[in-house]
Amino acid sequence: MGKLKVHPLFIILCILSFVFGYANVFFVYIIAILLHEVGHSTMAKKLGYSLNNFCLLPQGALVYGYQKFRNPIDEIKIAAVGPIVNIILVILCLALWWLVPDIYSQTENWVFCNLGIAIFNLLPILPLDGGRIFLAFFTIRKKRKLGIIIVNILGIIISLFCFIVFIYSLFIKPNFSYLVMGIFIFVGVTQSGKEHMYVNILSLYENKLKNAKYLKTNSIIINENKKLIDVFYGLSKSKYNILYVSSETGEVIAKLFEPEILELLESKPLNSRLGDFVS
Repeated sequence: MGKLKVHPLFIILCILSFVFGYANVFFVYIIAILLHEVGHSTMAKKLGYSLNNFCLLPQGALVYGYQKFRNPIDEIKIAAVGPIVNIILVILCLALWWLVPDIYSQTENWVFCNLGIAIFNLLPILPLDGGRIFLAFFTIRKKRKLGIIIVNILGIIISLFCFIVFIYSLFIKPNFSYLVMGIFIFVGVTQSGKEHMYVNILSLYENKLKNAKYLKTNSIIINENKKLIDVFYGLSKSKYNILYVSSETGEVIAKLFEPEILELLESKPLNSRLGDFVS
C-alpha cells in the first residue's frame, strides 16, 4: 500500500488560500493536481514502473516509487504526460465554452488552474516535470553535469523572480503563493540531481567490467509469472548478476547471465511477463 505525504509548503499554501478567501480556487486546484498525477502514474504503469507513493507539493503533487529509470526516454514520457493531461483538460473546457457559453463563469477557475499547473510544471527546473525533461535530454547527449548546472542557475533566477513579484504584490494585493513558490524552487535547487537519477541498463555491465578487477555474483531467483520490472529492481550495480527463472513447481527452467538479462530488459517492455521470453 502506498504512502501519502504532505509537503510543509503545501500546508502553508492551503492555510493562506483559506485565510485570503481563495478556498474555492484551491479546491479546483487540488482536483487538477490529482488528474495531473493520474497521468504520471498511468504512463509509469504502462512502461512497467511502480509509482505508488503520493506527496502533495506546492506546485502540484508527486507520485513516486523507485527513482530508477531504464533510460532517459522513459523519464521524459512519464514527466511530460502530466502537463499534457492539464492542457487537454483546458482544450476540452474551451470547446465547451464555445458550445455552451453560459458555463464560463462556473468553469473559469478550472481552466486557469489547469493552465497554471501545466505552464509552471514545464519550467526547466527541478523537481518540476520540465526540469526532469530538460535534464533527461542532456543525459541523452551525455552532458548530465552541464544540465544540472544550467537547471540550478535557472532555478535560482526563477526563485528570485518569485520573491521580487511577492514583494511587489505587498504594495498592491498580497499574493503569498509567489513566496511559497520561490521557497519551494530554491529548496529544489539544493536537492537537484539527488533524487532524479536513473540507470542506463547496458552501461551497468560495461562500467562494472571496466572499473573492477573481479566481481562477486548476485543470484536472482524469480518465478516465470513475475514481470521484467521485478528483475530490473533485483539487479545489483556492483555485482555480476545471474538470473534463475523458476516454474510454479519451483523447478529452474532457465538461467540467464548478465549480458542476456540486460539485453532482455533493454529490448522488452518492463511490464511484460518474464516467462514469455525464456524457455
